[in-house]
Amino acid sequence: LVAHAVSVKDLGAWSVAYALVILAVQAARALVSTPLMVHDRVGDEAPRSLIADAWSAVSVLGVVLGVLLLGLLPILPSSTSWVVLAFTVGLPGVVLQDTMRFTYMRVGKSERALALDLVWVVAQGVLTVLLLHWFALSAADLTLAWVAGAGLSAIVGCLGQRVLPRLRAARAFASDQWKVSGKLFVESMVGNGSLQDRKSTRLNSSHITI
Repeated sequence: LVAHAVSVKDLGAWSVAYALVILAVQAARALVSTPLMVHDRVGDEAPRSLIADAWSAVSVLGVVLGVLLLGLLPILPSSTSWVVLAFTVGLPGVVLQDTMRFTYMRVGKSERALALDLVWVVAQGVLTVLLLHWFALSAADLTLAWVAGAGLSAIVGCLGQRVLPRLRAARAFASDQWKVSGKLFVESMVGNGSLQDRKSTRLNSSHITI
């Protein structure tokens, strides 16, 4: 949608911001989702308190990552400003929804994960149609529709599980899981760095060949 609705320059700016968001999501998976998936107390009858702690932790992490993303704004191209702001506002909802999906698949309730994805897709579609009707779509508009859909999906997930993210619960999960999540985070970031190096090498090689 973004590629069809914006200029090449705006698409490039959006891609830069989106790449940073993907890194943030992968960091959230390493720090929260994966430790939750391998936790020995997570099964078909997973304690609601453990799920609540994990969801609280990823919500707080989303806010922190959003602030860090916002801090990169001065060094990013000016054309990314509104897109980065849109991603910053919506990042907590995006990482929370992603963790909810992992949680439901881990406890054998994949139909709930699918339902959350459907809420996201439908909400994003409705918002996009409304924006298209009222405005000339920009990359920031489409990004807002995307993150708003994720946020609504996360709210539905919290209501369905009767969980309200809490700062104290976030601290409890982080303290309990740090030995695992810290190692996974380092491995995830190193893996991403190696992947980017390989992509850069291929790009440079192809350029030299041409």
